Order: sequence, then C-alpha cells, then structure tokens
Amino acid sequence: MKEKDMVLYDLITIDPKIADGSPVFGNNHVPIQSLFYHIAAGNSIDQYLKEFPGVKKEEAVKLLEIAGRELNKICLVSARILRKEDE
Repeated sequence: MKEKDMVLYDLITIDPKIADGSPVFGNNHVPIQSLFYHIAAGNSIDQYLKEFPGVKKEEAVKLLEIAGRELNKICLVSARILRKEDE
C-alpha cells in the first residue's frame, strides 16, 4: 500500500486515484456514500446489493455497524463538550 492510500477497518479504501479520493468499498470503486443514500431513500440492503453486485452483504452490514458506532462516539463527545460549557 502506498503512503497516500489508506485502508480502514479492512473494508474502506481511500486512494486519490479511485473515485477522486472518496472512500470506497475495498478495491471495487463503489463509493461507501452510495449505501447511505440508498438506505436514506428507503431502499433495503438487498436492493442496494442488486444495484452494486461488487459489494458483499457482509461489507454493507459491517459499514453500517461502523458508521453507527462512530456516530455514537461523536454524539457522546459532543454531549461532554456541551456539559462542560454549561458548567
């Protein structure tokens, strides 16, 4: 892996030569944001996988789990900061 390439959680690749550096699933060039757009539009994971067959169900589920954990961390940190500001 080159210094400017990045792999996160053995799932997400960030490479300036792929999708203009947007995070993608592995090496298949499917932007991870596409999963969130599909879910937000009311589509199921199975519908998403039909449109993007290069993404495995396990990868999509893992990404959603990671996103949920990371969002929870952000909320907890924000709450602590707000509490400190109120003191």
